[in-house]
Amino acid sequence: MNRIFPLFLTTLLGLTLSYCNNDDESAGSSGQNAELDRCCNTEPVEETIGEVFVYIPSAFSPNGDGVNDRFRPVVVNSLDLSSANVLEMLIMDVNGEPIYREANFDPSNAGSGWDGLFLDGTRYEEGSFSYAALIDPKDVSGVAKWFEGRACLLRCANDNCDDTQLRSRFCMDCFWETQHDGEGKGDIRLDSGEGFCE
Repeated sequence: MNRIFPLFLTTLLGLTLSYCNNDDESAGSSGQNAELDRCCNTEPVEETIGEVFVYIPSAFSPNGDGVNDRFRPVVVNSLDLSSANVLEMLIMDVNGEPIYREANFDPSNAGSGWDGLFLDGTRYEEGSFSYAALIDPKDVSGVAKWFEGRACLLRCANDNCDDTQLRSRFCMDCFWETQHDGEGKGDIRLDSGEGFCE
């Protein structure tokens, strides 16, 4: 654990600096819609470590419908289809402040991952957030790897969003957990399961 914590701090600092540098991209936009519009231009993580496929979606919608309700990596072992272990997952807000942490969990467990709430139970509003996840492939390589990036929390799923153009962007430019192809890749042609995308 002593070796992981300094690595976490370095990763968190890198994410914060990276996020701040990207703020200039939307300098001409304003308001929450601009933030939502921008955050779905993020590609999902699609990597292989050892025999393990890792897919981390770029959006989730914690609206209680049982579809894409939690943000977590999708991790599949190509040999025996068992899941790897997430040693640490951290969620940071747009300012780089930590808002959620979960340790030592199986991402295939339906109750694992971030549900869009702060630890005190209050809701994180719509918009982008940064994440860092340390994944142990549980294979012969024995090497855990940090994955980091930015994703989007969307609460205006299932026709609760007034901006139809923005809803269309969510369908076209966001990658959801349900769009994992089973081999570590996101496939935008797969059904997102979100009602407003039908």
